[in-house]
Amino acid sequence: CEAYDCRLRDLPLDGPGCRKCRSASNISNPVVWLRSMFTSCWTTMQHRVSGSVNFQRVWYRAGFGEGPDGNFWIGLDRLFSLTNPTPRKLLILMRVWNNSQSWAHYKSFSVASETDLYKLSEVPESGIRIAAPWDGLTKVITNGFPFTTIDKDNDNAEGNCALAFKGAWWFNSCFGAHLNGQYHNYPEALSTAYAMGIHWMMPFEAYYSLKEAEMLLMWLKDRDNLQDYSMLGSRRQVGHLSICLAWVDSKFSTTARLAKFDKSTGACEAYDCRLRDLPLDGPGCRKCRSASNISNPVVWLRSMFTSCWTTVQHRVSGSVNFQRVWSEYRTGFGEGPDGNFWIGLDRLFSLTNPTPRKLLILMRVWNNSQSWAHYRSFSVASETDLYKLSVSGFSGSAGIGDSIAAPWDGLTKVITNGFPFTTIDKDNDNAESNCAQSFKGAWWFNSCFGAHLNGQYHNYPEALSTAYAMGINWMMPFEAYYSLKEAEMLVY
Repeated sequence: CEAYDCRLRDLPLDGPGCRKCRSASNISNPVVWLRSMFTSCWTTMQHRVSGSVNFQRVWYRAGFGEGPDGNFWIGLDRLFSLTNPTPRKLLILMRVWNNSQSWAHYKSFSVASETDLYKLSEVPESGIRIAAPWDGLTKVITNGFPFTTIDKDNDNAEGNCALAFKGAWWFNSCFGAHLNGQYHNYPEALSTAYAMGIHWMMPFEAYYSLKEAEMLLMWLKDRDNLQDYSMLGSRRQVGHLSICLAWVDSKFSTTARLAKFDKSTGACEAYDCRLRDLPLDGPGCRKCRSASNISNPVVWLRSMFTSCWTTVQHRVSGSVNFQRVWSEYRTGFGEGPDGNFWIGLDRLFSLTNPTPRKLLILMRVWNNSQSWAHYRSFSVASETDLYKLSVSGFSGSAGIGDSIAAPWDGLTKVITNGFPFTTIDKDNDNAESNCAQSFKGAWWFNSCFGAHLNGQYHNYPEALSTAYAMGINWMMPFEAYYSLKEAEMLVY
């Protein structure tokens, strides 16, 4: 038996809090992982690990990337909402090419609204590279400055710093740190052109590009969120965590995925992932969202030795534009799996080849009832074959029809199974015009569709009666004028 804590606790940072540790599992030799979630945890807002995602982009309002474990930007709108009205702590982790790691910490970090051009504000504790001069140059201090991208020049330089240094950042004229710059591999990263990399000037200077950089915020908000879980059973006055875990193991050893122990009352509760309630073939649970409660401390147990569903697409609001070009759909974008998110066509290809996956589509309507569609086989071809879609083995909840591989109202031209992907700049559909342009999204179109989950998002009450097929659509049974409140695609 071995007990672990999150490694970031080794850092001499003030206050409690652990890293939101990445998932760890061992399928061949089953283990149970205990995660204590009653302290605040760090949330990744930016991450650079390779050159697979282009960071020289237009206005960074919405997020993009491969999710927090890969190359990722959470989005300026989310940074504003996360850091207002209460600023957060900011931690920056940096890895160099000999794999040693350094860190910088700011006790207070906030980003202003878009009206104020997402102006940066932080109070340094250590690693004061953003708010201090480098080599005596005050013009590189970026604290208090707005954000600049290649299409919005808000810096103090004569030219656009984002254009000049191939990235986007809070620039003065121009910077002492730039973690959204151009990624370089070894050995080129050891001697780049001047300031043309992933930079933290003190002490790495302007010709050394980091191997990895990650920006994390201390998450202080209570999240007692059990929407992805269903209770299996409970027991009162257990008295101790070890007794709770023993009881859960004895009663629910094959089904429990999470156990809640309330130290203040001694109550013990066992939970499974809610997606197990669906009559889907084969094992597997939802990769449940984090749940914590700071005001009433609890301990959460998560068993990680079974396979889980992975979110590949998610729509929950209109905060992210899904009418994007081919390159963005290739690499992925959005706020991460809990928000508006697209995992990327390249990742869909790698996830579904050579072995197809199961596909689950969850749909929530505006009275908050939920429906689902399930395909026993789902795969996406390579870019050479234009990411052609293949699904089979449909089943669905009551009233849900196959809107991908079956005709709607007798129209076979809406069947999109077997068709390539189309975006506003790559027209691969069978329609006379570009379906992605006509219906403001991107999808596997025929001419045009029976389902389009990447369409334009509408809020209530407009979503109940949109223009024809101009929303988040699943035609059977919702027809063409109803836009869903939430849609999520998951693979297993």
